[in-house]
Amino acid sequence: MNKRFKRLLLMLPLLPLLVLSAAAFAEEPSLQWQSLSPPQQQLLKRFESQWGAFSEDRKTRLIAGADSWLNATPEQREIMKQRFLEWKKLPEDKKQLLRGQFEQFKSLPPEEQAAIRQRYQWYKNLPAEKRQELREKWHSMTPEQKQKVKNRIRQRYKNLSPQQKRALQNRRQAR
Repeated sequence: MNKRFKRLLLMLPLLPLLVLSAAAFAEEPSLQWQSLSPPQQQLLKRFESQWGAFSEDRKTRLIAGADSWLNATPEQREIMKQRFLEWKKLPEDKKQLLRGQFEQFKSLPPEEQAAIRQRYQWYKNLPAEKRQELREKWHSMTPEQKQKVKNRIRQRYKNLSPQQKRALQNRRQAR
């Protein structure tokens, strides 16, 4: 047998891996411009010429945003517009800070995310005067005092029973 044939025989078992890896790098059909629904294309038309250059992650986020918009009620759309306008007004350093905080939040375990969401919901349900009072109290604290509060909250979460943690997570998923 010649050397080329032997090499080919040795590489034969690797052929499925090569095919799979090539498929993994190929663009998902659902992320191609042509595969978007007409309403999605209409909403995202300003990106059409650049679509092929976008990362898969960016395409996924744009599609998810378009779907959120398309499925929103008029009231929800108005809220989305207002939030977007507020975001645009923020200075770039504040946007970077918020992006970092969001990435940090996403890196937390689901249980901790659920606990944070629950605390936020509790805060949101407080009367406006009480929220203002708490904000003022928080802003008047030293960094050490703030860290103590954060540690107390984390400790409280760690002390929850597995059932309580599950219930917290179930409440989060029910929203």
